[in-house]
Amino acid sequence: MTRMVRVPVNNSEIKKIRKIRKIKKIFHDYVLSWFVGGSFDCQLLLDEQHRPEPIHLGGAFDGGIALGRYRDKDIRGRSMLGETIYRFKYRNDEKCGLALAELLRRFMIEYGVNQEFNISTIVPPTKNIKKSPMKFIVRHIDPELIGAYKKDLLVRNKFTGQFKDLPDIEIKRDTAEGLFSVNPKIDVAFKSILIFDDIIDSGATLNACSKALKAAGASMVLAVTLAATGEGNSR
Repeated sequence: MTRMVRVPVNNSEIKKIRKIRKIKKIFHDYVLSWFVGGSFDCQLLLDEQHRPEPIHLGGAFDGGIALGRYRDKDIRGRSMLGETIYRFKYRNDEKCGLALAELLRRFMIEYGVNQEFNISTIVPPTKNIKKSPMKFIVRHIDPELIGAYKKDLLVRNKFTGQFKDLPDIEIKRDTAEGLFSVNPKIDVAFKSILIFDDIIDSGATLNACSKALKAAGASMVLAVTLAATGEGNSR
């Protein structure tokens, strides 16, 4: 007997199905992470043998690099770096946050990133929240490595929700257009800017930040992210 599958007929039903799928995925990741990776040690990320391989990024910025990949192609799941970010962002595991800060600190020293910019900042959070993962990480890096840090350099003109929930790259890019502006109280003319972000996916957010900074007169924009998903951002 052939099984009949009912196709959703309106947007509300489609949204309901997407919401159910999202809840199932979150539950699956949560359970899997606890029962399979319960003994996860984020400090291993700092060992030489587990150190992620940096990825060069392309975009509207003049130079960009991610510390590593968010997902591991071999196991079809989060890499060690990705798991550390996940536990810090969604489980509030500060040990993982401190491990990420140390990894970023070592990277900046090794590559001499701190010698290439005048001002550093972060991509404003997607939601209007006080707690930002990147604010925590940057706050735990040596001040001399991040230079003149201006956390409020970029202003988000509207709140759009999570970009990772948008269906494709083109929609993400359209949504990000004109999303940011530069704080008029901070002069960026003829200055080089370093932007920190946690994860680069399509690159739409970082590109929008870079365009806003260059429109305000910045001479150079560099980008450093903790991880890249691999979706339209590496080169």
